[in-house]
Amino acid sequence: MTRLRNPSEAGRRYPVPLQPGLTYGPIASKRLGKSLGINLSGTKRKLCDYNCVYCFYGKTFAPPRAEEFPPVDSVLSAVSEALTSDVEADWLTFSGNGESTVHPDFPAIVRGVRGLVDEIRPGLRIALLTNASTVTDAKVTTSFDWIDFPILKLDAGDQTGFKRINRPLIPRIRVEELIERLREISAGKKLTLQSVLFDGDPTNVRGRAYRNWIKAVEYIKPDAVQLYSLDYQVGSISPIDVETLDRIASEVSGSGVQAITYIEERS
Repeated sequence: MTRLRNPSEAGRRYPVPLQPGLTYGPIASKRLGKSLGINLSGTKRKLCDYNCVYCFYGKTFAPPRAEEFPPVDSVLSAVSEALTSDVEADWLTFSGNGESTVHPDFPAIVRGVRGLVDEIRPGLRIALLTNASTVTDAKVTTSFDWIDFPILKLDAGDQTGFKRINRPLIPRIRVEELIERLREISAGKKLTLQSVLFDGDPTNVRGRAYRNWIKAVEYIKPDAVQLYSLDYQVGSISPIDVETLDRIASEVSGSGVQAITYIEERS
């Protein structure tokens, strides 16, 4: 088990304001150090196919529409401008105001960004933070070959927990299918999962919800799983303490999967 610490974010507003541009930062990331963000969701509202109970951007009120996403040329122009600036960064990260991989031109954007990085800042690494909702789309997962570090979310191991925690806005998304596809990906390449763990109503750290989540992690067999909790209470759900996070990490490690925990440092 590996434990990393991150600076306190106590006092941060909830919900967090949307990112105002197609690129932003760099920000101090729990997992990626200085992260220069790429925002494929535009600036008007959160564009995501989930409505996660803990999302720090607040509620997702409707599924995204194709015409709401910024065009490819606008994204690549913003990335080029950021890369030619004097901004220092450890990672260039697809994240932003929603779920990057639901952008209808995500594969083309990834290839374009890869080309810009190789031309302007060779050696800068590209990361992706994704909710994994699109892993059944081969065009999306093929584009992972252009990304140095894709990090894919898994907060629930069964459809009941998935619907209560991630609250998909598109009914056809089934967590069992996502888990099967994640297992297939893990068999062929390095795969890192991320999981937000919390207690309350709903919870994924107790009872059947927890047992099914940890079974899913063991079944997928990723190289690593990043475990962290909330920075503050959100509605009816609460952060878990360090002891609980460490216990869960030990159980994950016992199945042969590296567990990396992120601990909040509070002043």
